[in-house]
Amino acid sequence: MMKPPHDMGGDPSVPIIPDKPHDPKFEKEWHRRVLGITIAVGAMGAWSIDASRYARESLPRSDYNKFTYYEKWLGGLINLLFQKGLINKYEIQSGRVDSKAPLEWRQKVLSVKNVGAVLAAGAPTRRDGPQPIFSI
Repeated sequence: MMKPPHDMGGDPSVPIIPDKPHDPKFEKEWHRRVLGITIAVGAMGAWSIDASRYARESLPRSDYNKFTYYEKWLGGLINLLFQKGLINKYEIQSGRVDSKAPLEWRQKVLSVKNVGAVLAAGAPTRRDGPQPIFSI
């Protein structure tokens, strides 16, 4: 069985990426925009943070291997937006708006002025679900 492209641990064919002495968060301005858009659209609640990560990790192997970090984020986000019907094929190809998101989702979009506060607050880590079957 072939490992998915994001699972590179222990693969001797993948070169080790050395740490950079100074690695800025955003090497290019569009990186900041991709992160901001991801956070703002994620606030609509149309998918979970796990689905967002899965979308990035599920990119085709050829794309995953050649994309930079934020290109992976953008590729995953585009796929999620398309799957949820928030964008269409024309919009992806042209980069122009052709339709509007459903009203109930447009009302949940995070405004730019609130992104900083949302990032500072962090995300909830507790999830509702079944009781664990093991104890400490």
